[in-house]
Amino acid sequence: MRTRSLVLALLVAGLALPSAHAAEKVTLDGLLQQMTDLSLLAEYPDPPYVTKQFSSYDRASEAPGNENWFANADRGFTLYDGVVKDKTPYFKTGPMQMSTPDGFFAAGAKVGFSPTHKPIGDYVWAYATAADGRAIDSKIPQGYIKKDAVTPDAQGHVLAEMDGPGAVVRIWSADPADAGNIRIYLDDAKDPVIEAPLAELLGGKWKTKIGGKETTPFTDPVACERSRGFNLYFPFGYAKHCKITVDKSNLYYHVDYRTYPKATEVETFSFEQLTHMREWNPPNLKDTTPLGDLMFNSEVNAIAPGSRKVVFRLKGEKPQRINHYEIKLAGNTDAESLRSLVLIGTFDGAKEPQIWCPLGDFFASAPGVNPYKSLPFAVSRDKDGVTLSCSWCMPFQNSAVFEIHNFGAQKSAAVRFTGNSKSNYTWTDRSMHFHAKWRTADMKTRPFRDWTYCDLKGKGVFVGDMLSIMSPVGAWWGEGDEKIFVDGEKFPSWFGTGSEDYYGYAWSNPEPFQHPYHNQTRSDGKGTGATRGLTSVNRFHILDAIPFEKSFRFDMEVWHWDPKVTVNYAATSYWYARPDATDDFEPVDAKVLQNIPAPPPLPPPFKIKGAIEGESLKVLGKSSDFPLGPQDLRPFAEGQWSGDAHLWGRPAKVGEWADLAVPVAADGKYEVVVYMTKAHDYGVVQFSLDGKLLGKPIDGYEPEKVVSTGPINLGTVELKKGNAVLRIEVVGTNEKAIGTKYMWGLDCIILKPTAP
Repeated sequence: MRTRSLVLALLVAGLALPSAHAAEKVTLDGLLQQMTDLSLLAEYPDPPYVTKQFSSYDRASEAPGNENWFANADRGFTLYDGVVKDKTPYFKTGPMQMSTPDGFFAAGAKVGFSPTHKPIGDYVWAYATAADGRAIDSKIPQGYIKKDAVTPDAQGHVLAEMDGPGAVVRIWSADPADAGNIRIYLDDAKDPVIEAPLAELLGGKWKTKIGGKETTPFTDPVACERSRGFNLYFPFGYAKHCKITVDKSNLYYHVDYRTYPKATEVETFSFEQLTHMREWNPPNLKDTTPLGDLMFNSEVNAIAPGSRKVVFRLKGEKPQRINHYEIKLAGNTDAESLRSLVLIGTFDGAKEPQIWCPLGDFFASAPGVNPYKSLPFAVSRDKDGVTLSCSWCMPFQNSAVFEIHNFGAQKSAAVRFTGNSKSNYTWTDRSMHFHAKWRTADMKTRPFRDWTYCDLKGKGVFVGDMLSIMSPVGAWWGEGDEKIFVDGEKFPSWFGTGSEDYYGYAWSNPEPFQHPYHNQTRSDGKGTGATRGLTSVNRFHILDAIPFEKSFRFDMEVWHWDPKVTVNYAATSYWYARPDATDDFEPVDAKVLQNIPAPPPLPPPFKIKGAIEGESLKVLGKSSDFPLGPQDLRPFAEGQWSGDAHLWGRPAKVGEWADLAVPVAADGKYEVVVYMTKAHDYGVVQFSLDGKLLGKPIDGYEPEKVVSTGPINLGTVELKKGNAVLRIEVVGTNEKAIGTKYMWGLDCIILKPTAP
């Protein structure tokens, strides 16, 4: 067996096995089948399970309505770091041994150390959550305690710990290199089943020996980086217990997992299982849903404004399941047309359609035609028009009717509807209808708010969503966290760390990407580092589907860096539900559908008079190969940095330097002024010019925001016409700095001639 694609081999090995829901035992084979066979999502899971998420969300967030509900320091919080030995008092306002404590941690309580509160002497800020990482009765006990009251966990900083039977289904991080090694312990084993550098594991680069041969067990797209976000989609089953730890806690992370009923038998993961799988090497996670035996095809001429036409109808005496269909459009397919044409799908004569969604948005990429390919959807364009493909399976008992309503002001393109269905489908008490619905809203960025994608009642499974947003400025729009409430939870069982983190990428990266499970299909800011304009992202919950018995609500925080603008959100939600389920969606006005939001014209770049832009300076040399280059700063604020950008140095230690060529117009004496950038992970730098120290060291630390320093006068020097050599050297870092700690940013330099 070749070693380069072992996990991808597993994903198809399950095809010859019985359906996962038919097996009493949850096996690796069955779980792998669930990664690519979309027909399994159309049946309520058997055995049933609940899906939850551990994350590094800010523990100041305790309850809706609390002033800290939108707290945003989502890095460095773990499930716990250690255990208090005895009943231990904690204090909210600092060490106050002789005062009445604000509360107590019980003996044996598992506590984490807060990254947002600096130690005071030998006291540290500790917190304790429920076992699943959530608040306890709308509170998270926390305050200062003596550090020696805590016994650190011998296995590391604990990201997740859960009793079985269950399975980890996804791990994500924005900064895995900062965590060191990850260890995954299953069923209380002394040794971890996986111990690996987290960046290598999530990035698809980790190598280990399996069956005596070195292999990379998790490769792209199972483990991969997309626009600076690292994801591992793989089912690590466990019968009794799972614990995940890391060397260092200063990271953003998610761990998504399933929990089955106690009586469920789950096969605990081991690498020995992989040696029994036959090889397969596809280019991606391909759809393995069985093809239907009935083919269908219909065509509709252009649809007049205001008209509603049936484009496809299936009726029969026996239940069927639509497995795949395509809509081909020949004619006008601009953004306005795809938003104004609404796809309406009604199964089994329901009073309200299960599908009501603008055509482009239904295929999870809008506005406009943005070609991409995922597991459930694909969008493509050729000389004959646009093809929109859907692979969500859609069972029904006796009828399925698809219509298109033209809410626009112009005649639509001609529509061709083709696909296949399974004729001998058996409808059971676990069968569910497919749903997809859309909503939009214009919202001011303050006050902060939770915007609801969907609020569902009944029994079903949530399987994904798409968000299209228009931001009128370059400042980052997506600090908001997802909050998912299942079956009436008061505190969400999914509490994320940022909108882009939920969609599988990181650091507000505007570069489009594709993946079977998550995509950024449109980004008007690509290539600039800014996120101004329209962005379209999606995520499909396949292995990490979220079942619900009674209710489901998905909220996304509206949390924009610019407090004074209005943004437009448009979200499509996808779910399966039993026939008696309901939702909170209301009809949308035609004028809303006809209006594609657009940002205002881009203002000219802000310029400082006399500035020599840092990002324009030629790099003459560096102490090492650390990253150094331009960065667009409009995501942080517009009008603060000359040229709306700076030269961004990202060294990793003291002593690193870069030499830059500064043009000098004529011989003479000059006053040297620099404008720098400050942030919470910036270091202390020293300037020199032509080998002579220039000014005092400059501390780039700023605790709350990314800001400009304004002018810093470094003194007066004699210069010759030509190029002077400006050196920037890291000489230290602020004790409060976090993360990489040694970065710097040079906005511009000004050489002011002085009198002789």
